[in-house]
Amino acid sequence: MNARELRIGNLVIWNGDPEESGLICPIDGEDIDKMERSEAYSKEHSPIQLTEEWLIKFGFEKDQFYFMKHPLNIGLFQNEIDVNYCDSEDEGGEFQLFDVNLKYVHQLQNLYFALTGEELTMK
Repeated sequence: MNARELRIGNLVIWNGDPEESGLICPIDGEDIDKMERSEAYSKEHSPIQLTEEWLIKFGFEKDQFYFMKHPLNIGLFQNEIDVNYCDSEDEGGEFQLFDVNLKYVHQLQNLYFALTGEELTMK
């Protein structure tokens, strides 16, 4: 993984210790520092694929159109390829779709923080 994509608290898969391989853990400042200095350490971490299960863990709900809504009116449209960010409804009841392809949990966490200034937490 590239350390430049990560913020403290992002969830990743730790593959460094064979006994703990596959463990989901939050990144801390020390991890980011080590990743910037060591390609080998970077390879010990993998991104988590963003799935419907993860969206639900973060408080999104599925409706009849596969549209995931979060209580703060942040929505995601999920198709077979990726998840796109969709702004909340405007005054005319229309949604504005922004083509931001999210494939990993840390990308969703970063987008959520950029839009709200708050951390995305699991329910």
